[in-house]
Amino acid sequence: MIWIDCRKLGHYGIGNVLEAILVAVSNSEQDIALLGYPDQMQHLAPKFKRIEFKKNSNNPFAYFFLKNLVEKYKPKLVIAPHYVGVSRLPTQILLYIHDFIHIKFAKSGMDVFFKALIKRAINSSNLVVCPSNYTKIEARKFGINSENWIVIPPPVKPIFRNLELKSKEDFYLAVFSNLKKHKGVNNLIQIWEKNFPKLVIAGNVGSLRYLKKNNIDIVPNPSDKDLIDLYQRARWILIPSFDEGFGYVYLESRFAYTPVISRPLAPFVPFKTEIDIFSEDLSDYALQSAIKASFKRGDEVNINYFKAIQSEFDGTSFNYKFGNVINQFLYAEYRP
Repeated sequence: MIWIDCRKLGHYGIGNVLEAILVAVSNSEQDIALLGYPDQMQHLAPKFKRIEFKKNSNNPFAYFFLKNLVEKYKPKLVIAPHYVGVSRLPTQILLYIHDFIHIKFAKSGMDVFFKALIKRAINSSNLVVCPSNYTKIEARKFGINSENWIVIPPPVKPIFRNLELKSKEDFYLAVFSNLKKHKGVNNLIQIWEKNFPKLVIAGNVGSLRYLKKNNIDIVPNPSDKDLIDLYQRARWILIPSFDEGFGYVYLESRFAYTPVISRPLAPFVPFKTEIDIFSEDLSDYALQSAIKASFKRGDEVNINYFKAIQSEFDGTSFNYKFGNVINQFLYAEYRP
């Protein structure tokens, strides 16, 4: 039996990865059991067995609960994101490292705590999978040996696949999963001048709903359908982040045939086309200059730029690679 720790299901980023993992293992000959919260379970496929945690049970007590279950039912493999609940379980563990945001942007002193937790989880695992070579490089910066990690980039969510090219309208779009400082949302608002086109800020941005600025609209928690429509109609997607672990907004824009303006972040390089604009550096001044440069661009969109990237992230490659790793684990005693 394979167990998948789904307590982060529904989160942007690692939640997307877990959704992709569920698809990749759905055809396995092994029985699949999902570990999660009761309100998550109602949305999961009925073919999977379920093990429920109490809400907000991501704590040491949850670890002992999980360890007892593993000792009792003896699953062959546990698949999980990198947090404390998977450490030192009496079975094989496949860990998915999504990013190091918890270390890089932790409150004072907490970076040491998070680094210890993540290292402990890594050292307890039989194999670590990550989304890009950039993740492996980041790990080494924190003294974590990533030499044997397997790179399997996650796919875009199914709702973004097979979209049509729509006529672009005169507004810019910024999408945020949260409003943490490194996302740069306040910086973007400050540099957005009165004579700029309309800016639409969408996503988990409810705290901005009272913002008073004539050419900025706030769209909190849009439905998937409405968000995709914004992606397709926007003239440009803006990503003002100072740091990202992977770059889902950038990837999603590829499937909506919409160019991107962003700071020059390494995780974005695999998604960048000739029509996208990187600012010259990470400063707000450089980002504003990049935005102004976009005003001089035409409206022509060459879909071939995007098609090449779409083929790499439509789910086919992830399903094959992740499924292959699982089979090696279960049937060939995987050794990195």
